Amino acid sequence: MNNGAGSVFENNYSVMLLIDPSDGRIVDANPAAARFYGWSRETLRSMRISEINQLGDAEVRRRMDEARHEKRNTFLFRHCTADGSVRDVQVQSGLIDHHGRKLLYSIVHDAGEYLATLRALKKSEHKFQQVIQAAPDAIFIHSDLAFSYANHQTARLLGLRDENELLGRRVLDYIHPDFRELARSRISRMAVTGDGVPPAEVDMLHADGSIIHVEVSSVPIEHDDRSGILVIARDITLRRQGMQRLRLSATVFENTGEGIIITDASSRIVGVNRAFSRITGYAEAEVVGENPRLLQSGRQGRSFYRRLWKGLREKGRWQGEMWNRRKDGSLYPQLTRINAVRDDQERLTHYVAVITDLSELHSSQQKIEKLYYHDLLTGLPNRVMFLARLKSALARVRRRNHAVHVLHIDLDGFKHINESLGLQAGDQVLQETAQRLQAVLAPQHLIARIGADEFAVLLAGGSNAESLAEAARAALAEPITVNDRVLFATASVGIAVGWQSSCDPEALLQQSDAASHQAQGEGGNLVRHYSEEHGQYAHDRVLLAAQLRQAIERRELIVHYQPQVDLESERVVGLEALVRWQHPDLGLLSPERFIPIAEDTGLIIDLGRLVLETACSQARSWLDQGIDFGLLSVNVSGVQVQRSDLRDMVEQVLDQCELPAHYLELELTESFIMGSGDSASELLQGLKRLGLGIAMDDFGTGYSSLAYLKELPFDTLKIDQSFTRTLDRSSRDTAICQAIVALGRALGFRTLAEGVETDEQREKLKSIGCRFGQGFLFDRAVGADRVPEVIERINTRKAPA
Repeated sequence: MNNGAGSVFENNYSVMLLIDPSDGRIVDANPAAARFYGWSRETLRSMRISEINQLGDAEVRRRMDEARHEKRNTFLFRHCTADGSVRDVQVQSGLIDHHGRKLLYSIVHDAGEYLATLRALKKSEHKFQQVIQAAPDAIFIHSDLAFSYANHQTARLLGLRDENELLGRRVLDYIHPDFRELARSRISRMAVTGDGVPPAEVDMLHADGSIIHVEVSSVPIEHDDRSGILVIARDITLRRQGMQRLRLSATVFENTGEGIIITDASSRIVGVNRAFSRITGYAEAEVVGENPRLLQSGRQGRSFYRRLWKGLREKGRWQGEMWNRRKDGSLYPQLTRINAVRDDQERLTHYVAVITDLSELHSSQQKIEKLYYHDLLTGLPNRVMFLARLKSALARVRRRNHAVHVLHIDLDGFKHINESLGLQAGDQVLQETAQRLQAVLAPQHLIARIGADEFAVLLAGGSNAESLAEAARAALAEPITVNDRVLFATASVGIAVGWQSSCDPEALLQQSDAASHQAQGEGGNLVRHYSEEHGQYAHDRVLLAAQLRQAIERRELIVHYQPQVDLESERVVGLEALVRWQHPDLGLLSPERFIPIAEDTGLIIDLGRLVLETACSQARSWLDQGIDFGLLSVNVSGVQVQRSDLRDMVEQVLDQCELPAHYLELELTESFIMGSGDSASELLQGLKRLGLGIAMDDFGTGYSSLAYLKELPFDTLKIDQSFTRTLDRSSRDTAICQAIVALGRALGFRTLAEGVETDEQREKLKSIGCRFGQGFLFDRAVGADRVPEVIERINTRKAPA
């Protein structure tokens, strides 16, 4: 830019940026940009526009393509500022030559309030637009009430193709019946006086039957040696409509929600509407003859009004937000749109200002921002605000010469509280957690809820991260009373440190997450610092989630089947479907590795359907081959039930695979069923009506209510393998298994023990009356192609390979 352009860039009140279009780097920003965004010019010069623009690259390209197609250089974007807020902006961009480089020169205008009220303003504006068009005059002559002459405009007025069609026809045939007597009276009067009559409004009839409103002027004349009457008829249909519109406009002027001020060319008020009085408190009589400056609040300086008048002089219009003062002295925000009005000779005659009270809009915007940046349950800042504040803190690292510390707090075993006691109890635990963190951490530390049971803390500079993390852990280790129950919801705390301003906020938060996960892996209720080993876990977790989504979409997951055996006859009575992931790099992954990720990300819904479809389709194939596999058991995640319509999905899959429902058994965990209340009973009853079986998995590990259990339509209780493993050497586990078997028999359920690995365990189960079992003693879970061989081997009592 030359010196003149450089001076404009430096001193302009508009926000201006110079951007390298090749990589989006901000080459320069004027002082107004620094004030607008809250970052110094030096900081802005070190940033890329993608750090400010909240839209993704694909959406930015789409909007730019759309602008090129429409041949315009303005765009609407959402930009973030240093304090974490996001603002709607209008950007005007164009390429310039800057010291031999092609740079993008962008001027940024705040468009938030404008966009929020644009529709209301447009709706109000169009009602003021009035167009009154003059109609051409129709001229005709009649003698003895018959047309003797008519011009072409008469034919057009009456809807005829040619004026000659009128000659000889009766004039009264084209007069509305209500006005024929008036026409005769006027003709008689002219015959007596020999003079014309004053103009009158008459309704005539169009050829299509519609009514034409006309104003007629009539005078006696001689035509073709005969006495006649000359009539000039002016179509006033549009004029009547125009009058109606004028009346409508007057109504709109008085009743619109926007205030309207009309001044003369000297800026003296000549009129206001009711909305103006409602907004400002001033009656019309109090302001007529006054200058609108009586509303000034003093918040805007002289430079503001200089820019306002400059815009009016150069463009004839100005729009912007200002603060004004009501009659009672209170201040309020106002969107103002001023237009200069000129006459036919382009002389300035008036100014018209439309004002919109933005008080409610500002209040609503604050509420929306609170909803956008805060967690509704706890009232704490959410992940969006936390990352924005973390980003700002990292940007200040270099200047303040101290590191940024982040604590990541995970509640240990929170999932079991939700599943066992219900979501309401879980919510109370989360609210209590938030209150305890606020009690032990000073206000200068930012506490946020960033996930279901995850909290994060951005520590203020100079804080002792270790002691604060320990204080938070200790506070959360205290028992919590929920619905008269005493719960222990301990927490694992991870600490991560950002030493450089170039640190990525997401990466730093991910590091603290990895450290808290390490603490949980060591038993929970611990504080751990981030290390490179933890980082590998976080990386794997993110990577696996992305890869799992692709694996589900490509149907790359496989299902293995483990036999379920009658312990007396030692014959196969069923198969349990167990999903596996044949990962291209990590090999065959067990469900324990990826099911939690699927539940956290919502992928469990699609994954669950895929497993059910695969298993039911395979079962149909075995039936067609004459293979007796017994009952097919498929696990259903508690998250899957909460987030989808399970009954409809199961019914669809059974119909799709043409599998009779009695071949299918669904397994749901005890903790989920007992924590779901009445909804669990409704769900199970709905599934039972389809004709399938239902098993309670992991029985004995949750909080079962026997009074509630007897009302549920279960077919099978599955004894958790934690009891079966030590059955042959633990009298307590033997007693627990014996009690479960007796309970199942009393309630009419069959019992099946998981994890049977030795002959001793099998014999012990038989001795206490457990009829069915599954485990490595009979075989591992195998691919579908090996199932016929495994069934044959077990049924013929051959030893497993």
